[in-house]
Amino acid sequence: MVTQLKITSKKVLKPTLAKLEALYLAGNLRDFWQSFESEILCHKVKFPLLEFVAVELYRFVPPDEQLPLIDRLLSLDYEGGYVVIGKLLQQRLPLNRAESVEKAAACIVQGDKWYVCDIISERVFGYGLLHDFAETVVLLRPFLTHPNFWLQRSLGIATHYATKKGLPPAEVNQLFNLLLPLATAKQTDVKKGVGWAFKTIARTHPTLVQPRLEAILADTAVTLWCKKKLKMGLALAEQQSKKG
Repeated sequence: MVTQLKITSKKVLKPTLAKLEALYLAGNLRDFWQSFESEILCHKVKFPLLEFVAVELYRFVPPDEQLPLIDRLLSLDYEGGYVVIGKLLQQRLPLNRAESVEKAAACIVQGDKWYVCDIISERVFGYGLLHDFAETVVLLRPFLTHPNFWLQRSLGIATHYATKKGLPPAEVNQLFNLLLPLATAKQTDVKKGVGWAFKTIARTHPTLVQPRLEAILADTAVTLWCKKKLKMGLALAEQQSKKG
């Protein structure tokens, strides 16, 4: 049994990554996966370092071999593996945005856990909204009515991430409008994802929310959770304005 370590620096990872590259390029996939699992995935590795691992994999694994690599990572079902998957698919967005979004969605459905949804949604969907809003929002819109609740939740997670990272107000407003129908969702994970986005939108762009607040609060179909998160976000915005 491997003793779990805490990996906190690139310096510790670099020798393993060099070994992984050599094994992969030599076609020794058995030892590649054994080393990847025992020297990285089994341990506690900070998320930015796992993203660094993904960037290195993207560099030496040919594009047509990256999706099978993602499938193998998915089958291993490590939390850190989902960070690597998310970052790899983020790297692939410029190659084929639709394919990357579709693959991310499939990974979220198969992973079937809240943290899988959040890790991948931020890195693929949220990042995509920041860097190519028009195309990405079209690709994400079908999730609004998708039968899988994780993909409905992913819209809230992506909106929270993109808004927090500085998405322009006009585009945030589009996402607010997109999410409003999900404010009536009773499923707990969807409700939490949408509420998280609402709180972030209200905190960072209160002027988008304030004119509509009264109507939203009066709508009996909107969950109390989402109403609460909007009010919390507005309260935080007010606190920040007083400090500023």
